[in-house]
Amino acid sequence: IIWQYLVAKDLLAKSQKKELLSNSVTNIVFMGMGEPLFNFDNVKRTVQILTDDKGINFSKRKIVD
Repeated sequence: IIWQYLVAKDLLAKSQKKELLSNSVTNIVFMGMGEPLFNFDNVKRTVQILTDDKGINFSKRKIVD
């Protein structure tokens, strides 16, 4: 999950397409029909890494499930 975020962030940063409103990842959504809860320990650890102020420091308000 962290890898997917980093790849998306990198691709958006390199994107030169004018139709994109933003060239950065603004929100993260964990979605599916219960899958985040079936993989709860990994999702929890991912959110901790994404929101750690010494790491990626992504806003907790911008992550939903």
